[in-house]
Amino acid sequence: NFIRLDNRAPDITTVAPTYVAGTQNTANGWVGKNFIFSVAAGSLTGGSATADNQVAITAISPNSTGGGGVDKVTLNTQWAPQGTSASSTAWATFTSVTSLAETPAATGSVAYDLRLNVCDALGNCVATPTLATFGVDLTPPTATTASGPKANEIDGIGQTLTGGGSVSVSASDPQGANLVAGSGFGSNPVLVSETRLFPSGATGQTTSCTIGTPNTAGTACASPSAQPLTFAATTTSPGQYALTYTVTDQAGNQSAPVALNYYLDQTAAPQMTGGIGIPASITAGAVFTASGTDDMDFAAVNAYLNYPGVARVVVPGTSSAVGVAFDNTLTRASTATVTLSAQQFYRSLGVINAGAITVPQTKPDRIGIRGLDAANNLAVADVGLFPATNISTPTTLVIGTDLNDFAVSVNPTTVSNGNGTVLPRSTTITATVTAVDANHGTPFSQVCFYIINPTGAEGAQADPVTGGAGGELSLLGCTAVNSTTLVGTNKLISSTMSFDPDAKYGTASTLNIVAVGVTANGDALVTGTAAGLTLVP
Repeated sequence: NFIRLDNRAPDITTVAPTYVAGTQNTANGWVGKNFIFSVAAGSLTGGSATADNQVAITAISPNSTGGGGVDKVTLNTQWAPQGTSASSTAWATFTSVTSLAETPAATGSVAYDLRLNVCDALGNCVATPTLATFGVDLTPPTATTASGPKANEIDGIGQTLTGGGSVSVSASDPQGANLVAGSGFGSNPVLVSETRLFPSGATGQTTSCTIGTPNTAGTACASPSAQPLTFAATTTSPGQYALTYTVTDQAGNQSAPVALNYYLDQTAAPQMTGGIGIPASITAGAVFTASGTDDMDFAAVNAYLNYPGVARVVVPGTSSAVGVAFDNTLTRASTATVTLSAQQFYRSLGVINAGAITVPQTKPDRIGIRGLDAANNLAVADVGLFPATNISTPTTLVIGTDLNDFAVSVNPTTVSNGNGTVLPRSTTITATVTAVDANHGTPFSQVCFYIINPTGAEGAQADPVTGGAGGELSLLGCTAVNSTTLVGTNKLISSTMSFDPDAKYGTASTLNIVAVGVTANGDALVTGTAAGLTLVP
């Protein structure tokens, strides 16, 4: 019978244990709630710490000389108040940083000393000298965007990304338990990842990592990049960007992630091609098509009918594919279709003003089909010319025979288009026909109200509400005759509708509104003097 005797502690003098700092995202002696004091693989035989997210205690010789000892060695991390002597009973074993109280500093008497208690399987133990001094911060920081791109901001031609592409982060490192101050921030505390979705080839797309370390395919970010509290986002146009950041304190605690998405299409409007087929007979219900492409997302379609010397009237259309921002797919090609509506196709259109027809009725001479992208960029129109013979001969309206006058007004003339509570927020638009006499009625079967687009241009930004170009007529709505009154010897026939301006028109502008009276045969007159509506906050 043999007895193995081992009454000696493991040998920690031949190769002394060492503390390897700096392999986890911590600084200046601080550790956080996710910090691990650990032993790197192979360290019991002299290995070294190489793994990220670890601080290793290395180089343990397992036993005394001669090889007769019990070789199973366990390592216990122990803490004590900074400056505690090796013989003190204050040393306590811990397995997780979260079991320790937070400290107001990482040095001095308020901090902790670290050592190892090295034991074999029989309980023979030996303690190392103090290996390091550390402070504990278990409270994560908070972070918000102080300035930079707005959430889901979309910028088209002529527009600039808010903040010019610079992101400023407001970060706070809150006090922890017992009002202990946080560990604070280093010089590059913001961990940023950003990807760009952008066009590739004629109609394709691709993605890349613009801030951070790309993955092996280069299509996403494998890890973030450490940035200061103010850093530059990527502003290459065109592109859809997904930026995410967290803020880390010196103890490695991280804030909740903050996402910033923005969409840049500042270089090009959609392109319309293919030519437009013209039917032999152009009437309400006629259909026209064109092809469209875009460098980002082809989103919508409209057209205009041009009445020479009178007006351009915007006509809605449909897109075979509807691209939207932030869906992570670029919809870059579409077929545009426009069907002429009886509310917007007039066989002829003239101008009436102050009891006189100042511009004779004229047939439309062309259609222009346009695409809009998700950044509200308006294409230069693909134009199809209308031969005059393809439109039937109009009936000419005559002052003194069909009507004496036609005018439009708004009441009230000023509305609140912001947060105001004193002024009304909508107005009533009234179009009034002055009949020839008390025995005659109106020549119009319906009256349509139009806004004169205040902004917009082809090859640039469209009007933000109507999607048209500046000066064109965009339909608000149509109505029948509402009332008839006698004022002296005048018979007045009125049509009305209510209008609440879109918030996108702002609070410091004037909108101009006209009325178009349309006969049953599709011949029309537009009021030559517009009704002005003033918008205030």
